[in-house]
Amino acid sequence: MTVLVGGAPFSGDLISGALWWETMGQRARGTEGDDASEQFAAGADSISQLYRKADILKRRPVEYLHMQNVPADNSRIVGWRIRIEEVQAWRWGR
Repeated sequence: MTVLVGGAPFSGDLISGALWWETMGQRARGTEGDDASEQFAAGADSISQLYRKADILKRRPVEYLHMQNVPADNSRIVGWRIRIEEVQAWRWGR
């Protein structure tokens, strides 16, 4: 998916909010020995589970787009999250 935010285009793979939080928790765990990262990871796991339950119940309003593999400065942003109201335009594909 490609989105236009603040006049700049961003392309990446659209993913669920649950997967986005799960990925962020895994990345936080990669910073060994950091209590704050472990706390964030535990919180991210909880939020991921809540997202999955809400997706099943279909009662959760969608406020954010979650993407991965968004190119930025010669690297790729693993997890990218943007409020839908900030998206000026979008299209499927890159």
